[in-house]
Amino acid sequence: MSDYGTAIKLAPNIARGYNNRAWAYFKWVKAVKGLPDANKAIELDPNYANAYDTRGHIYEALDLMVMAIADYRKALELRPSDEDYKENLIRLGITP
Repeated sequence: MSDYGTAIKLAPNIARGYNNRAWAYFKWVKAVKGLPDANKAIELDPNYANAYDTRGHIYEALDLMVMAIADYRKALELRPSDEDYKENLIRLGITP
């Protein structure tokens, strides 16, 4: 985790660093800790589809399904051909 913190310190205006740290928190089953980073990534780059996907997974882990679906839809809107984004919605019983 410290590598992501270092990357963020070196490039605090780059969304990818925040998104990567948010995803790492999610994968380490610490979703709530990743939410501020996912939000920051989206704030820095509102067209960064991966950040919406990451935040969608975090919301889903926190059982905030309406918000998760909205983020999965936004990710797919930004990258309509991404099969993983489509699969997130299908997995939840939503037609992409």
